Amino acid sequence: MDHTLLQKYRIYSSKKKLLPVVDYTEKASAFCKYFSSVFTKVDVSNEQRVNLTTDTTEPDIEFHEEKIFKMLDKLNVSKSRGPDGLHPRILYETRTKITTPLKLI
Repeated sequence: MDHTLLQKYRIYSSKKKLLPVVDYTEKASAFCKYFSSVFTKVDVSNEQRVNLTTDTTEPDIEFHEEKIFKMLDKLNVSKSRGPDGLHPRILYETRTKITTPLKLI
């Protein structure tokens, strides 16, 4: 089968002709056939296995209100919003009220 399975909105049908495929079942079958010809199964029976049942608990992380307040106090209010959508001025102006809730989160 040719490696160029997709050409714009057409894919190879089961008859190996370039035809528009409308039926989702036929489209899924064509993709399955193509990907199974490209990807191969790897024999992992000889691979070394890692034991993940050991106890690897992480220590608890503690946040202190003083440190949270210092971080909020150092915010540059002239910067733009972050990925969370909050403007630094909002965090800065409400730092005395949000320090405790941020510690609990």
